Amino acid sequence: MQRRKADHLRVVSKQADRGKSAAEDALDQLKGVDLKKLCSMFELAAGSSRHERISRLTDLGSECYERLVRLSRLVVFGYCAEKHVTAKEMKDILSSQGLSVSGTKHEMFTDAVTRDISPAPPMLDAMDITGIRKTYKCLFGKPPIKSESGLRNEMFAWLDFTMPTEVAAPSTYPGIYVPPTLFHTQDSLIAPLILPWSGDSTDASRRSSTKYDVAISYASEDEVTAKAIAEAMKEAGLRVFFAPYEQAQLWGKKLSDAFKENYASRAKFVLVLISQHYALKDFTNFEFTIARDEARKRKEEFILPVRLDQTPIVGLHSDVGYIDYGKVGAKEVARLMKEKVTARTPIIPTLRPTELYWPGLTKKD
Repeated sequence: MQRRKADHLRVVSKQADRGKSAAEDALDQLKGVDLKKLCSMFELAAGSSRHERISRLTDLGSECYERLVRLSRLVVFGYCAEKHVTAKEMKDILSSQGLSVSGTKHEMFTDAVTRDISPAPPMLDAMDITGIRKTYKCLFGKPPIKSESGLRNEMFAWLDFTMPTEVAAPSTYPGIYVPPTLFHTQDSLIAPLILPWSGDSTDASRRSSTKYDVAISYASEDEVTAKAIAEAMKEAGLRVFFAPYEQAQLWGKKLSDAFKENYASRAKFVLVLISQHYALKDFTNFEFTIARDEARKRKEEFILPVRLDQTPIVGLHSDVGYIDYGKVGAKEVARLMKEKVTARTPIIPTLRPTELYWPGLTKKD
């Protein structure tokens, strides 16, 4: 027993040393002014030198190492990506997150970072493929030979850093750890599995007769984000109800009557962009109420929340899985939506245990 406890303490100590080293290496890539901002974020005295600032940040302890690496990587992403978006695009991205916008592009970017908001996904959405490739090459120093989605996914995986942990595993399995997933509940993480559809014939009839794959419900203040998602979904081949696309059809109609169908029987899913603005608007409350009433009639999930912030919504249970837009961006939301709409059978792995590789699981050598 004593030996096992000693072994455990050695592992914990080793992990803490690795974590501190990773945090120091990541922080060392930042400019002095950005280190000063991170010190202010954690309510630390900034000190007069880079070394002093890095030391004070890493002295926060092992529970902060992972977060420090993520914040540092996000700032480094800003160094590489800012030159490939315009000042107007940066302002639009940040104002859609409810932030005040002033100063240089980098000042606006780091202000968002110190408020725990990641501008990375919408910045990549705003870039053309050349900008994405140059950002990738700047970050990793290697040729961007992958597809656009491959480049984006590698950058997102790098930003979504998880401190590796040593775990006991059967000899036939490599050590496996799970990084933070895109899917969350209020208190736990949900693996992104695809479940078989189990609706009855009434649901089957409704699904086959729907006009839209997804209807987007959003507040007008969040229209820039909603439009980015709608356009990405159209590119993915999905049928989308997005009010600005339907101006001719809605012209002259009583909107409350038209929306009663579009956010209910005409849609397979309703995507709700949750934000502080969404919670306050009468019309978004009207749309959400329609969708919630329809959800009660269905035997499978219908309302799909995408969070722009953590504002609670009356009527949305805290244990409903959601997507954090700040971590994924419009194109990834569209990809997941496409998967949700089209894939309705379980994935059954046929490989031997030592060969298993699941999305969201990283295999350690």
